[in-house]
Amino acid sequence: MSMRLLIVIFVFIPALVFGQYCNSSGSSTSISGSELITQVLIGSNLTPYSISCTGYTDNTALNLNSYASGSTIQFLIYTNKCAGLTTGLFAKGCKIYMDWNNDGDFFDLNETVYTSTITYSWTHTFIANVVVPQNVQCTQVRTRIVYTRLGGAWVVPAAIGPCGSYNYGETEDYIIPIESCFSVDAGSDQVICENDTSTLNPQIIAGATYSWYPNIDISNTNIPNPIIYPNSTTTYILTVDSSGNVSNDSVTIYVYPNPIITTSQDQIICNGGTPTNISVTNIPGATYSWNPSTNLASPSSYQTSFNSSLINSTTYVITVGLGGCYSTDSVEIEVNPIPTVSLIASPNPACIGDDIILLANTSIPVIRYRFQSNTSNTWQNITTQNPGGWGTTNPVIFNNISTTTQFRVRVREDWGCNTSAWSPVITVPIINISTQPIIHN
Repeated sequence: MSMRLLIVIFVFIPALVFGQYCNSSGSSTSISGSELITQVLIGSNLTPYSISCTGYTDNTALNLNSYASGSTIQFLIYTNKCAGLTTGLFAKGCKIYMDWNNDGDFFDLNETVYTSTITYSWTHTFIANVVVPQNVQCTQVRTRIVYTRLGGAWVVPAAIGPCGSYNYGETEDYIIPIESCFSVDAGSDQVICENDTSTLNPQIIAGATYSWYPNIDISNTNIPNPIIYPNSTTTYILTVDSSGNVSNDSVTIYVYPNPIITTSQDQIICNGGTPTNISVTNIPGATYSWNPSTNLASPSSYQTSFNSSLINSTTYVITVGLGGCYSTDSVEIEVNPIPTVSLIASPNPACIGDDIILLANTSIPVIRYRFQSNTSNTWQNITTQNPGGWGTTNPVIFNNISTTTQFRVRVREDWGCNTSAWSPVITVPIINISTQPIIHN
């Protein structure tokens, strides 16, 4: 009955000691000659020497040296037996477990860090060199050493488990600090322009969770590298959780306004005409670029004149830069086509002495006309008061027609504009009326 009570005590007390971790202990603690761990050298830390048969030793309160990610932790595990029995040849083995991800067990991938070969010596020293994974940092790693006599379900060292009771041996638990506790870097502050996007570039910590605040103008608050597009200067706060270790940092995105610009009015000009100056808001310190730059006298200025006429419609795009930010606008120069013209003469045919009204019909509005007549294979300007026979009157009157006459006209929108081709020639014939003599009876 007393033995049963003792067993019950050993089943329940470890649960209080280990917290969330499973129980593991040798149960034959009252029998002399049981296997035990006398000392463990972890790096340069040597545990106190003991030959007490306890089945379990909680060394989690020991202050051990810390190790960096990627470094090697060396274990030297010294073994012996309880005082008393000095004979017997038994197979023994040892395993080391390390709970890298701190999830309360030793069953995850790569958490069995050492498996010994079989030894028959009572005073054997197991040597293990364990490399800390690169993704493990800033944490306290629960470490378990299980040293046991082989037999039953544990016939070879590889079969030794991290949990449960076994007859002969000892389990020891430690906590080994892994340094490189991060002070996370959210990345450099950035300067962007209105309507631009950028990507946040914090320090990347493998296996950590990321959270950004505020959830404003950001593509995803729970990834390391979200795209951000704030319209005003914004500070984003980063929280990184690595195995329960939390660090914060912030990054400020300075949003510079794009230049506020206004361009001169669009223009409509005649074919072959020269536009008036085009311009955009003059901002001190700004840069200017007109595109295309052809026909422009000053394509890198806020205002430019034209150094040649235009025969095709063109849109001039202006890009204004200030402090690395840019705005664009445009000025459209619409070039009218060269006009076409037809001519109407009335009356047609005519009598001698009639006044002929000549009316020009144009494809687009024009203000200058050049009417001509031809009676003897020589074309003559009808309007003679202006150079070249150009006038602004339409229709015009050809007075007192006396013979069959040809007429034509050409037009232009204004001075400096390309002229139309001559209209088709209209011929106005003269009707001759003969009066028959009157015969009296």
